[in-house]
Amino acid sequence: MLTGVMSMNVEGPKLVKAAIGLLIGTAPLLFWIVLYAGAKKWPFDLRPLVPWMRAVRYVTWGCGLVLLVTGVPWPYPMAFVTFSIGLSFPEAWARRYASSAADLENASPFRRRT
Repeated sequence: MLTGVMSMNVEGPKLVKAAIGLLIGTAPLLFWIVLYAGAKKWPFDLRPLVPWMRAVRYVTWGCGLVLLVTGVPWPYPMAFVTFSIGLSFPEAWARRYASSAADLENASPFRRRT
């Protein structure tokens, strides 16, 4: 038997908080990938989505602030704020590059700009 070795036991509630925070925090990236793939396959104008993304961004930021003020454990408000910040990237991409199907040829979010 080894003595002095700490076990790597993660408590259930901590794991759930981490999983929820990770899910909420990575949702904008997943949303961006789905938007890009959908716009590549079915050419449509993404600009009408920009006001909706901005509204969702402000609402989630406000929810995160309310959760922080009301004393909810900090990972949840921070996850909402991270979601709000992360949603600004697909919003900017949709506003800048996805105005028409022809623009999508050069609109990859992963392409290096020269």
